[in-house]
Amino acid sequence: MTDIRFRRFVFWLNIPSFHQSAFVRALAERADTEVWFAYEQDLPTERRQMGWVLPDFGKANLVDARDPDRRAELLAMTDSQTCHAFGSYFVLPQAGQALRSLKPAACAKVWISEAFDFQGSKGWLRTQRARYLAIRDGVSFRRVFAMGDLGTSFFAKAWIPAAKIREFAYTVEPSDSRPSPRVSAQNGPIDLVFVGQLIPRKGVDLLLDALASRRGERWQLQIVGDGPSRPTLEAQTRALGLESRVTFAGNLPNAATRSRIGAADCLILPSRWDGWGAVVNEALQCGTYVLVSDLCGACATVAGSTARGRVFRGHDVSSLTAALGGYFAAHDVVRASRQQTIEWANGTISAASVAEYFVAAVQRNERIAPPWKREV
Repeated sequence: MTDIRFRRFVFWLNIPSFHQSAFVRALAERADTEVWFAYEQDLPTERRQMGWVLPDFGKANLVDARDPDRRAELLAMTDSQTCHAFGSYFVLPQAGQALRSLKPAACAKVWISEAFDFQGSKGWLRTQRARYLAIRDGVSFRRVFAMGDLGTSFFAKAWIPAAKIREFAYTVEPSDSRPSPRVSAQNGPIDLVFVGQLIPRKGVDLLLDALASRRGERWQLQIVGDGPSRPTLEAQTRALGLESRVTFAGNLPNAATRSRIGAADCLILPSRWDGWGAVVNEALQCGTYVLVSDLCGACATVAGSTARGRVFRGHDVSSLTAALGGYFAAHDVVRASRQQTIEWANGTISAASVAEYFVAAVQRNERIAPPWKREV
């Protein structure tokens, strides 16, 4: 496989999401680069209720793939300097049909994916499905971009050749939040925040149990988000006697959520499974410390660096409790490094940095380290 310079990128994804908009916009800003973004679902109601809006894709061409004429226009882009990038093509009708049509074409094809949840009996079935896809479609892909170490490890086990796998990351829109003087942290409780859906997979029950073991520390927790588990979690909070220290804010608009993350001392993502976890990006971009489970793809952004975050074992309350203890003990030190965290994020997980890495990783056969694995 030789190095190729691509002048056009066509993305086939499910919805026009802020998980891709900043990256796609940055890619479209590159000189002599044409970008198309094909989606086949509108923003779901539950996402809109969470504060999602249609993001800005800049110079990229946004296409509704359900329109047969527009879809045919994209399928005609088959020259060797065009790269088609697919998300969950195996469950998206238009993307799946597009891959089948483009397999014999000269254009390059890449797969961008989170790891499949490999836990339990259903996880075994998901792994077999990934192996089937690798056998059926793997030869067609020039690269498989897998989210974080969680993703690269999974796809290696799913029989994707190691030479094709490249680590990847989601990006988010730039943050307007800036670190502020932590007067409250100096004179009051340490300000913790969780942001996400209130469902079992997010592991908020584990966080409450861990915090109950840290009653001797001065902390407060705000839970931003909503979902079917909220009544159970509120009852757990009362049963643990944490009502005075834990508040439930419900869903907030995206801008207010970002501001809340920026105002916190530490964001905690205790998920039992998260293919990525974009709130980790949002926290790091405004200098907020992160505690994240190793079952989140985004743990790759803080692994090995206690200066900006800590990784704990998913499902494991004792591991989370220990991570909280380590953070509380080092709080004064890490509080002073917020600006360094912002500078690190701007140089490594910003849309421009990830777009530059993506282009190089697609075009060059030489394996290059992702920017979030480099200290800057």
